[in-house]
Amino acid sequence: ARSKAYFLKKGDRRMQALTCLKQSTVLSNLGDTSAASSAAFEGLDLAPADAVSIRMRLEGNLSITHTWMEGTLSDVVKSCQRIAVEARSRGWEHFAAIAFHNLGTALRHMGRTGEAIRNLQFAAAFWADSPVNPFADNSELTLALLAAGKAAEASSIADRAVVRTSPWPRPNAEAIYGKASVALYLGRFHEASEIAGRAMQDSTRLGPTGDLLRALLAESQWLEGQRQDLPIQSRALDQRQLAVLAPAHALTAHAGGDCSGECLRHAEILKRWDERGARHTATVGLVKIGSIALEHKGNRALRLAVDALRRTKEDGTFRDVRWWLRLYAKHLLRLSRVQDASELIAATAPADPEGWRDSTIQALPHIDVARRAPLLDALVRTGNSETLAHLRRMDGDDIGEARRVLAHRHAPRLYVRSFGSLSLHKGSWAAPALKIERKRMRTLLGLLVAYANSTLTRDIVLDAMWPESDPGSAINSLNQTVFQLRRAIDPDYRDGDSPMYIISNVDQVQLNPDFVITDLQEYRRFARNVRSNGAHASPAAEATIDLIRGEFLAELRYDDWAQRLQTAIHSEVRATLITIAEGGSTVPADTAVRAACALTELDPYDEAAQIAMARQLDLSGKRVAGRRSLERFIERLERDLDEKASPTLIAALRALGAPSGSNDV
Repeated sequence: ARSKAYFLKKGDRRMQALTCLKQSTVLSNLGDTSAASSAAFEGLDLAPADAVSIRMRLEGNLSITHTWMEGTLSDVVKSCQRIAVEARSRGWEHFAAIAFHNLGTALRHMGRTGEAIRNLQFAAAFWADSPVNPFADNSELTLALLAAGKAAEASSIADRAVVRTSPWPRPNAEAIYGKASVALYLGRFHEASEIAGRAMQDSTRLGPTGDLLRALLAESQWLEGQRQDLPIQSRALDQRQLAVLAPAHALTAHAGGDCSGECLRHAEILKRWDERGARHTATVGLVKIGSIALEHKGNRALRLAVDALRRTKEDGTFRDVRWWLRLYAKHLLRLSRVQDASELIAATAPADPEGWRDSTIQALPHIDVARRAPLLDALVRTGNSETLAHLRRMDGDDIGEARRVLAHRHAPRLYVRSFGSLSLHKGSWAAPALKIERKRMRTLLGLLVAYANSTLTRDIVLDAMWPESDPGSAINSLNQTVFQLRRAIDPDYRDGDSPMYIISNVDQVQLNPDFVITDLQEYRRFARNVRSNGAHASPAAEATIDLIRGEFLAELRYDDWAQRLQTAIHSEVRATLITIAEGGSTVPADTAVRAACALTELDPYDEAAQIAMARQLDLSGKRVAGRRSLERFIERLERDLDEKASPTLIAALRALGAPSGSNDV
């Protein structure tokens, strides 16, 4: 009708245009779309292209008005898809963009979020060609992106839309609605209220968009804790928005404080829209109304809330409604008494652990053991150290098992140094060393480190540490030492409740690989990277050198078992470090010198390491320093070991030039 009126007006047939527009509008409002269509075209002498254009626009309008209100959203989708294809085939990209926008809107309400985003992005790309555009509010695209959890992208699009629609009040209000929706989605309720409130200062020019802003303002204030002076909800100007407005109408009905259930009737609107295909919008709205329903007594209200939880689980819409679900958490004990509700809550809570954790902890002691299993499992999956502290004040075998799992999951890692001084560090390598003063505790720790990657039986431990004791005494000594070492690691250690850093049973004794990391294990991991990447300056090479701070189990070198292991491990370490130290031009001189120094920590009389160090000093321009280091090494050999320098050592010294007393540098 508007299209026909436009053409009549262009031909100075203004009165005919006005009559046509009124007649078609009345017929359309009465639901007689066929007559409206005839009225729109009657009396027009149009070119074929203009006729097709008018028909297409009319069909598009009907698909999102009459079909939207009377048919199903699937019908809307089919109609918009057909119009979009025909418009693109004729090169009418503007009509196609409108069709894709309407298609995306319908798909979003249906919960087909991915498809909605693709269609809305196509429309947005067309309208992005000009710096300002009244069609570029992109509020629907913003909402679809939020439904997909893409808040950052939604925020960016909403901000640009506010700028690009600034010359037009209503499109700009729609863009602002998108921006406020982002703030609400992120839990910034006060910011959302302020954004919506500012946009509504001149609401007379906003049309149906004013209804959306009022609804968002009401929801933001409710979530912020304001239950007074909610914006009054008038009759919807656009009946297509009924499902979106229903929760705000319910909030307003309930806010007075004397609501006897009137708020719940708005759920019927959502159920009707659900039947017509608006699954996502209906689910989100029912969750919001369900949070109000829980403030009413009676089974009807409780069933509504539980059904909303069930739909949320089925649809996976936790992100969209997490702030409303936090209101459910306050009624967890009441909800748990409904069949299967515990399972629904257990599926909901992990999506927002901060919102559910405290309520779950408070309710657990009052819920039957048979029904609290799903809740306890969800709490274990999302619990933290504070959760563990609360559970320690509760009784029950199931609670005890949950404590054990949580204790193990949140246990700080233990780091053991065995090159150089034997030490334990809790939380990181840089943490202060734990005090382990008793000799047999340190010996057991060294034995556990040496066998960290292999099976260490009790018999091996007993033979190594108490070879002359009778079996009973030796086993008792082992048990005491294990317990003392556990208490040194964790002063509050309790069997079955605390993390078990040391595993000890009838078959074996070992460090728990889930919690304990040794420098020997780390060395081997880094050394594999050095070997696979070649001898070049890499983080793995630097990390390998950092770990070697002296002899392996230096303080236990006089124990027979330690001597054998020390020889084997030193040989293993030397093979890696000498590769780095002798790397030549492929390794920075500083790195190579550090590798050679680490080798001399293992064996100060390692000739190859001394030669490699001197050569690397020479390559870095420190020829005098390199030559002097070899001279001092030769002197030490003669003084400490009464040995003469080998031909290889003498050749290396000569290669470095004249003696240190010479004038050359």
